[in-house]
Amino acid sequence: EGLPLLKKSEDFMWKVNGNILEVWSETYIHVVEIECGKVIEDNYFSLLPREIRIINIESLVNKNDLIVRGFTVN
Repeated sequence: EGLPLLKKSEDFMWKVNGNILEVWSETYIHVVEIECGKVIEDNYFSLLPREIRIINIESLVNKNDLIVRGFTVN
């Protein structure tokens, strides 16, 4: 009956090194959403267990402007 609701997940990690963002998790994350006020190459994706996703964020001035959220199926 309809789509399952998503709940926020904290079961993933991320780090920034220069203009490179790395996101990874030991569990499946249904949706990873990235906001940074800029157009980036991949800002909305699923993350498989033990997958590492590397995203280039050109001209990232302040990593505090970066918001990374994860959601799993309820």
